[in-house]
Amino acid sequence: MTGVFNGQVGRQLITMAGEEVHRWDVGYTRIWPDSTHVSPADRPRNDFSLSIQGGVLLPDGSAVFNFGDLGMAKMDANDRVVW
Repeated sequence: MTGVFNGQVGRQLITMAGEEVHRWDVGYTRIWPDSTHVSPADRPRNDFSLSIQGGVLLPDGSAVFNFGDLGMAKMDANDRVVW
């Protein structure tokens, strides 16, 4: 599930009962503080002005998230950006 949790854009893995199993802080500016791979005109103004589309959870607990035309990122099970 994607949403705003405690004021941060995040992705959650939840059980069928709605209990949080894990959360990743997937704020765009956290993952790409410089955002040099995107032209200045296309950069989001903030973490809340774009959508996260899709994602996959990997066996090691890491996850890959897609930010539409803006890039893809992998985060490990400890919420650290891998790439």
